[in-house]
Amino acid sequence: MKTAIGYIRVSTEKQVENGQGLEIQEKQIRDYCENNNIELITIYRDEGISGAKDILDRQGLNDAVLYCKEEKPNLFLIPKYDRLARDLMQQMTIEGKLIESGVELISILEPTLNGTDPMRTMMRQLIGMMSQYERSLIKSRTHSGCVATAEKGKKTGGSIPYGYKTIRDKDGKNPKAVIVEEQARIIKEIYKLHIKEQYGFQAIANILNDRNVPTAKNSKWVAGTIQKILHNDYYMGMLNYGNIKVKGEHKAIITEDMFNMAQEVKIRQRYRG
Repeated sequence: MKTAIGYIRVSTEKQVENGQGLEIQEKQIRDYCENNNIELITIYRDEGISGAKDILDRQGLNDAVLYCKEEKPNLFLIPKYDRLARDLMQQMTIEGKLIESGVELISILEPTLNGTDPMRTMMRQLIGMMSQYERSLIKSRTHSGCVATAEKGKKTGGSIPYGYKTIRDKDGKNPKAVIVEEQARIIKEIYKLHIKEQYGFQAIANILNDRNVPTAKNSKWVAGTIQKILHNDYYMGMLNYGNIKVKGEHKAIITEDMFNMAQEVKIRQRYRG
C-alpha cells in the first residue's frame, strides 16, 4: 500500500473562521486515499496564508516538505496546484524539493497535470504563470481601490488607532471611524505631558500604568505605544496611504499645533541625547 501526506491551504482569516475551503480540501484528500487504497499519514495545513509567500514563511508547507525529505512517503497530495503556490518560482522550487526526496506530487482535481514528462511539466508551469498573473492583477486592483478610498479621506484597512472605534450602517457596510471620548481624553493627556511637562515616552507610560489606565488591548503601556501615538498624524485628522496624504473624514482629537509641538519636543530631546 502506498503512503501519502496531504497539504491544504486557505488565504484569508475569514476563510479560516468560516471553515471555508479547508474542510472541503481535507475531504477531497481523504476520499482520494480511500478510493485508491492509499494510507494517509497526515494532512499539513496553512490557515490564512498567501500562496505567494516563501516556503519558509508557510509553516505547514515547510513541515510537509521536510517530512518528505526525512520520511519518504510515496505521495504528496494537494487538491489543486494553486493550493501549493500562486507564484511560479515557488511552485517550481517546491516541485524540485519533492523530486529530490523521491516523492510524487499529485493534484487530485487536475490529474492531467500529474507526472514529470515535458508536456505535463510545461502545462503545470503555464498554470503557475496564470496563477501568478491573476494574483498580480488582484493586487493591482486592490491597490487602485485603496488609493481611491484614501483620496476620499477614508481609512483603507488595518486596525483603528486607540481613541477611535469603527461603526457601520445597519447592513454592516460603510465603516466610519468615530471618537471614543474616554480614550480621546487619554490621547490629549499624553500630548500635554509630552509638550508641557517634557516627559519622555517611558515616563508617560509609567504614569498611565500607575493609574491602571488600560490600553486598547487591556495591557500595560510601553514606551513604543506612546511614541506611536505622538507620531501619528491621524489624531490631527490626517490620513496616509503610501504617498497619499489627505484630510481624513474622521474627526481630529488634537490640533495641528499640538501635533507639531510634539514633534519639536522629540527633536529637542534627541538633540540633547
